[in-house]
Amino acid sequence: MENKEIIVLGMNYSTPLGVIRALGEAGYLVNVILVNKNKSEQSIVSSSKYIKSFYAQTDKDGAKLIEYLKSTYSGDNLKLLLPTDDFTTSVIDKYKDLLDSSFKFPHVGKNGIYSINQMMDKEIQSNIIEVFQLKEAESHSVDLRTFTDDELQALPYPCIIKPQQSINGRKKEIVVCRDKQALSQTLRHFKQVNSKRSFLVQKYLDIETEYSFFGMCWGEQLIMSLPIKKLRVSEAHMGLTLSGEFVAWDTLETVKDKLEAFLKSIDYYGMFGLEIFLLKNGEIYFNELNLRASGINYFVTKNGLNIPVIFVEALENNQLTYTAEKSLPLGTAFFNDRVAWDEYLSGNMSESELKQYEANADCFLISQNVDEGPRSAYEKYLARKKRKFALRKILSYFNIFKLFCKN
Repeated sequence: MENKEIIVLGMNYSTPLGVIRALGEAGYLVNVILVNKNKSEQSIVSSSKYIKSFYAQTDKDGAKLIEYLKSTYSGDNLKLLLPTDDFTTSVIDKYKDLLDSSFKFPHVGKNGIYSINQMMDKEIQSNIIEVFQLKEAESHSVDLRTFTDDELQALPYPCIIKPQQSINGRKKEIVVCRDKQALSQTLRHFKQVNSKRSFLVQKYLDIETEYSFFGMCWGEQLIMSLPIKKLRVSEAHMGLTLSGEFVAWDTLETVKDKLEAFLKSIDYYGMFGLEIFLLKNGEIYFNELNLRASGINYFVTKNGLNIPVIFVEALENNQLTYTAEKSLPLGTAFFNDRVAWDEYLSGNMSESELKQYEANADCFLISQNVDEGPRSAYEKYLARKKRKFALRKILSYFNIFKLFCKN
């Protein structure tokens, strides 16, 4: 384990932390690069006892990140890169030719039609899944530079919009629009932010339940978790899972073979997160594929399927030798501390609901006893957020009181 450098890259703190802990609990010390200027969030990651080195920087296009990698890790030893978010994943794929001689990292093989960056485009994902007869919401691509009100007239309503390429957007830019006026106003707002983008406008689905999967591909070899049923989805962080549990395939069994065939077809070598919807009418729809570690990766690790370690060993040996079938415990639930507290502080969840999800959890994505440093740093970070929340409430009451006195 001493003859290689494992480098975890990310932007937020929760997803990299899950991968760091997965590797650390298997005996690996990890180098971490965080593209994040928030000192509090940096401290949550850097406090992990499994970190060998930590470096934080800001970067707009990835050039500084590549320069740092090339100058810092210049030895002849094995160097493995594990990007954990869309930005660092995109950068590694964009500069793969510069990195290929010195590093190993997630990639698409010789038989792959699309690069990782190309497959971040949701329209391209739609084209691929169509071959495997996976259903998806009716979608239309809208160019922010050229769209017209006449074009919007023909779109389905209500609809949900999202950046067509995840690398060019944020979760906050996933918006539900009830009519043409709301869609037009929203798109014009995003045009002011950055006009050189396209947005995907999808028919709004009547969803019963959302499901996630965490796994890895090694060409045509595939390891994938059981379905993870989302018990609650965040409103503050649109689409992120606040709590979830392992469930049996059951009604999802009808798409299992199609999903596996789709994943094996892209000739991808890396970790992934995948999401599907079960509609109220019983139909199952594909949502999205992310070619990187899922945000809930540590939940799968804690239940005995350590995919980051399996992937590192496959990268090191140029082959996937893991064949064990791991039986994941049905009904085991996780609590996403970061998402849950932000949901509460945003006013989208009551304190009693927060405590209930916390009490029902078997696994916490940040707060845990084995690696106490991040929990301690997160509690300090959370205490500051709570103080700001309390101050906002006091100010709002004061403003209401002033308005009452005026009247």
